[in-house]
Amino acid sequence: MAKRPIMLCLVLCLIAGLLFTWPLALNFFSSIPYTLRPISGFERVPLMPGDHLQSYYWYWLFSDNIFGHSALLTNPYEFNGPTGPMSTVYANFPYSILYVVLLFLGPVGGYNGLVLLSFMLCGLAMFLLARTWTKDYWASLMAGLIFAVFPYRVSHIAGGQLTGHVIFFLPLCLYFIEKTLSGGRWFFSAGAGLCLVIVSLMDPHTSYLTALTIGAYFPSRILLIPPPFPSVQEQRGENITFWTGFGGALTGGLSISFMLWIRFWHENELPFWHLDLLQPLISGVIFTLLFWAYLSVLFSRLTTLSFAEARHQVGKLFFFFLPLWLYPLKYRLSVPRLGLIVILFCLGLFSFFLIAQWRRQRNRLPAFNWPGILYAVTGVGLGLTVASAYLMHIRKMVLLPSVASKGRTLAEVRLYSPKVSNFFFWQDINYERFVLLGWGLILLAFVGLIPLFRRNPKKSGYLPLAGALAFLATVLSLGPTLTAFPLYPFLYQYFPFFNYSRLPGRFVMIGMVFFCLLAGMALSAIRDGLASRGWLRLMKWFPPLIIFLILAENHTRQPLGISIMPRGNQFYDQIEKSLSDGKRVLELPVWPGDSHQSSVYEYTVTRTRKPMINGYAPVVVRDYIEKVFWPLFPLNYGELTPREIREMNQLKVDLITFHDDYQVYTNKISPFPPRLALKRLAASPWLEPLSVHRNLSLFKFQGNPGGPGNPPDPGSPVNAVFYAQDLKNQIGQRLFDPSASGFYLLLQDEPLLRGKWVPQTKARGNLIQALPGRDKPGYLIDGPARFLPSGNYISTFRVKTGRASDRREAATLEIIDDRDQNVLTRKKIGGQESGIANNWVDVPLPFKLSSVTRVNFRIYFAGTLPVTVNLVKVGFAGQRNGPGVVEAEDLFRQTGEILPDPLASRGEAVFGQGGYHPPVMLIQGPYRTFDPGRYRIQFYLKAGKNFSGSSDKTVAELGVASDMGKHLFKKRRVTAGDLTGERYKPVAMDFEVPFRCEVDFRVKFESQADVWIDRIEVSARP
Repeated sequence: MAKRPIMLCLVLCLIAGLLFTWPLALNFFSSIPYTLRPISGFERVPLMPGDHLQSYYWYWLFSDNIFGHSALLTNPYEFNGPTGPMSTVYANFPYSILYVVLLFLGPVGGYNGLVLLSFMLCGLAMFLLARTWTKDYWASLMAGLIFAVFPYRVSHIAGGQLTGHVIFFLPLCLYFIEKTLSGGRWFFSAGAGLCLVIVSLMDPHTSYLTALTIGAYFPSRILLIPPPFPSVQEQRGENITFWTGFGGALTGGLSISFMLWIRFWHENELPFWHLDLLQPLISGVIFTLLFWAYLSVLFSRLTTLSFAEARHQVGKLFFFFLPLWLYPLKYRLSVPRLGLIVILFCLGLFSFFLIAQWRRQRNRLPAFNWPGILYAVTGVGLGLTVASAYLMHIRKMVLLPSVASKGRTLAEVRLYSPKVSNFFFWQDINYERFVLLGWGLILLAFVGLIPLFRRNPKKSGYLPLAGALAFLATVLSLGPTLTAFPLYPFLYQYFPFFNYSRLPGRFVMIGMVFFCLLAGMALSAIRDGLASRGWLRLMKWFPPLIIFLILAENHTRQPLGISIMPRGNQFYDQIEKSLSDGKRVLELPVWPGDSHQSSVYEYTVTRTRKPMINGYAPVVVRDYIEKVFWPLFPLNYGELTPREIREMNQLKVDLITFHDDYQVYTNKISPFPPRLALKRLAASPWLEPLSVHRNLSLFKFQGNPGGPGNPPDPGSPVNAVFYAQDLKNQIGQRLFDPSASGFYLLLQDEPLLRGKWVPQTKARGNLIQALPGRDKPGYLIDGPARFLPSGNYISTFRVKTGRASDRREAATLEIIDDRDQNVLTRKKIGGQESGIANNWVDVPLPFKLSSVTRVNFRIYFAGTLPVTVNLVKVGFAGQRNGPGVVEAEDLFRQTGEILPDPLASRGEAVFGQGGYHPPVMLIQGPYRTFDPGRYRIQFYLKAGKNFSGSSDKTVAELGVASDMGKHLFKKRRVTAGDLTGERYKPVAMDFEVPFRCEVDFRVKFESQADVWIDRIEVSARP
């Protein structure tokens, strides 16, 4: 093949890579991508956790195996348990060899070089495969570019997923098979087998997808596509009408679709005209038409019939599926297995006459390239054998001892399954459900199938092969959500190892290979048609236009999310100097190992080369969960008792780090800010503080189980609010009430910004109400099963209990230990609790936790009086409601850090660095309960040292809100001119609370200049 087209393909794919990863080129040596489409404000953030950091770690690890202190192909740094490393996973090799080659660009530059290289490798592999199919340069170039930039793949490489990088081995393997079958050369066959082996070493998921594709593609390719030498078969059928065969296939498709439609409609009890019923109608017809085309080509190859004759004969046989219209009788007649009998009857008739037709017309000397087939079978067979042996070893050593040893449940798979609409629209971006194909590619692929309607089309064997595999891959990518066409559940149930994956969306990568081939063949056919009509100028400009339109449809038109990789951080230097020989680092919070937050800890390894307890892997051994995660789990809340001391001594812990970071210590761990756990750790006599840098704190562990206990545990001014819509209920109805808390959380964001109330699709109401006579006694709320640290608490149940004069028991409030089901405290309430009939009342219920406990709040409805619940609020005892002073460093932060400042009221303040910290919430909280009334709030702010520019430049936005910020009472922009001077200045604004609710104060950082915030003071106004 000429070098010039290949070089042009590589150059164009590189340019496409720069455009589709912009602004990566501007941050090439300092940052790596972390997501395809970031949330507003998070376009450029410091050290965002995610799979990108894990990939960075694995590439770095291989370079450390070569140039550092670790042995080749070992991972001694993470998941270190009592007896040593607990993980047998070694990832990204041999693809990581390319990272070592690119290390001259630096550690970060080498990673980004791999990102851009993936565009070139994927584009080139698809280009080569398309050239073997189309023999058309423009068509092949378009196929290569589309495959390089299609959104699902770009989303994967932006998120650090290896699959997006190595998927090029799939079209490359098919290219080698094509070259083997057409040329019969052994080294192409060896290339196909080598592709299978290499992929199995790197990514079992991609290896499985590749093996499935080869298993479907290889035999069909041999049977459907004749060898390149001339065939003696005559092309007859000039007088045969197309419409008879098409009518039979369409009738059969409608019959099959009707059967699926009736079954799906009846089993799901849907309305007769429900939109989901289009699934079986459309999928059944498409499947049947493609099956008809496939059988027609196969018949033409194995009989003496021309394609037109075979298409005609096979199409007529589909009329035998007409009895499927009797399928609904199974629901009317009491005949055992009537539906199955009808299906088997139709299949039997169709198969019998199909075989009989073949026996009458069979070709006793079909043309096959036997040397090429023998070479291909040998190479692919050996590759599959070696790959299968290695994957079985991985299954034994990694999967079986892990939490995924029994595979994934269909319910778990459904969580990651896309919908049909995901193929056409930009939705669920940055998730495994993001399987966008685009209107242009789908339309072009359908155009590519149009030649099958001609009498004797060119490349008739290629089209049904590509169409069938594109359709099957598309269907499988929907997973179990396509219940009307149950191919995925069938394979899940009966096909080996199919149930190990929970990501059906990755099948779209197989589909993209064949969509690109169909699109390439469509473009080639259009160019031939234009040339035959003499439209040479249009033929010249049409391909670039089509390529541009499809690439434009695939681009996000937004910058890629960039994660800044900190280099000169003294924190990591301190770990290197302070860790004792033979000891390990424990990073807090500790995660179960398969959570992406743990990837930040892998970055610590790349900077320190020190072993740690933590780790991050897609599958985690059970021993890590049982022997490390749960025993050390209380440390996430600052709980340090002799039991945790013993565990850390066994694990050889010497240094402990704590990440006071919204992205690492998430609300999933605790409903309180990480600052609470950090203060408790700092107060422990068993930990010696060593250093603090940005949001990282380092402690020296001084374990001694016989030492003194912890001093009294500090609390937090922040309250945890659990709204009724987030709690389970056994009885009662859910209601919407805009004058109660939580209502705005149920509204869609975009209409709310325009002042319109549009409920979210699955919104269920912000109240739960039980009425006597309608609802039987039972639990009105039960939840949320959240872990809380030790301490004295006051919980508040916001309820209505009907008439104040009625002293009968209305409900019982309970707080329970969710794990042991022990009742921690309870209180019975009656009508007198409401004070005034149907008025909201906050019923306090104190309780105490002696250790970290998973807590549930319950209200048992007695069935005598109406009871309505709005929320449950939990706060530490002694915390006040309403007006008062709150220190900024005790609140939640999405950005910024806490730094010492002698000018601050308690010697510390929250600091946002302009141009470094992202422009999101610098503080938010504390969710205090305010009664209706007018108030004044003062935010104490000051400017940083790098304030410059116009005095009217906005540097922050202040706000007062309820419903977690969605119900905004008042906001104010703060400019540089508002913060002149070196001391903290109060920036005031008045606000009004319309009804009793939980209020939070927030400061949105604009990242235009440095900003400090010390405290917030609120007072009542007359």
